Amino acid sequence: MDWRGLTDLGALLEGLGHTPAHVAGTSFGASVVLGLAARRPELFRSIAVHESPPMEVLADGPAAMEQLQPAMVSIAPVLDHLRKAESDLADPAKVVARLR
Repeated sequence: MDWRGLTDLGALLEGLGHTPAHVAGTSFGASVVLGLAARRPELFRSIAVHESPPMEVLADGPAAMEQLQPAMVSIAPVLDHLRKAESDLADPAKVVARLR
């Protein structure tokens, strides 16, 4: 499985140009924050996580994510709809511009 959240978060932090950064994540987002922090600690000044799913994010994140593949496939149509929506959220450049 391609765990794009790590790449996306890393690109967002680098795109904003404010690293190291204070970053918070909740639920699956907490797993993304922990996974990226384990791989790219230079991007973070601090992290705060809440209710991270019980998976081995730090040691074996991608392998643990394989177990979630069926659930991720079932929400794929929803994610596709959100990506195609006429919204600033569908355009990463607009999101970065709004955050600056």
